[in-house]
Amino acid sequence: MDEEADSVIGTSTMQDREGGYSLLSPYRMHIVIEPPREARLGDRLIPPPTVCLRTPEDHREDESLVEDLSRFWASVSMVSEDGMVALAPPSTTLISGTLVDSVREAYHVEDEGEIGYFLFQNLSINQPGNFRFRISLMQMPTSGTQAPDGNGDTTPLLGIMNTGSILTRVISIHDNAPRPNVG
Repeated sequence: MDEEADSVIGTSTMQDREGGYSLLSPYRMHIVIEPPREARLGDRLIPPPTVCLRTPEDHREDESLVEDLSRFWASVSMVSEDGMVALAPPSTTLISGTLVDSVREAYHVEDEGEIGYFLFQNLSINQPGNFRFRISLMQMPTSGTQAPDGNGDTTPLLGIMNTGSILTRVISIHDNAPRPNVG
């Protein structure tokens, strides 16, 4: 996957394939395994979407960024082909499978910024059409975490933060899609 596919999640702008917006967390998400380009209605998606969580180069010496991985998880939702309309949720029947995953620690990695990954297994889509997945990074803030309040001050963060998201490529769901080769 090229650098343009990375999403920078931080105080700068997060850029995914379709644009970006401002965020609060110094992490990157990178899709390492895209879902198939096409699949049959209701079939399990093979390969499953897999996303890597990384620290940006300018934060790699900050060990506090990898101290407590239990504060992170990701959720997958389904959006329209252009990424602008949320489809599931609100629909509860459009997608099924593993919709939330906690970060899995990365072992034996070549990239020193890689700290973990999220794997969305057993996903299936139950309606024909063209869709994308939006994978959102969720973080439970530590005690004392502050965020800009829009008025030049900061305010304590409470609860769960959606610190950014990344879009997969478009997946086409139809009856004539080839079945995956699972051997």
